[in-house]
Amino acid sequence: MPSEAELVAEYGVSRITARKSIGLLREEGVVYTRQGQGSFIGPEEARKARRRRGQRYVEIAEDLERRIRDEEWRPEPPLPSEQRFAQHYDVSVSTVRRAIAILRERGMLVTVPGKGTYLACD
Repeated sequence: MPSEAELVAEYGVSRITARKSIGLLREEGVVYTRQGQGSFIGPEEARKARRRRGQRYVEIAEDLERRIRDEEWRPEPPLPSEQRFAQHYDVSVSTVRRAIAILRERGMLVTVPGKGTYLACD
């Protein structure tokens, strides 16, 4: 949502008028405000629900761990690429990398630069 200063410039109103307008929208549940970050469109409950849902990369790491334990993959060849996992989970490659990093820390995966990610040998 535009900042108070942007609303002042766009509509030619005072800063107090812009602030009161945002306050009314907040009271009606149309926007919510995060201190130091600004006002955002939508109910605050939706933001809280997203936060409670957890980090997506943790959920992906848990799913990959389950798939490894179910022996979906063999030690050779490498696992599917990060890009393929990103498409499968509908997330960014960086989210997949964070999930894979968790499994590397747990000793379940090994990544060889330029080659791929493999199941760690016992």
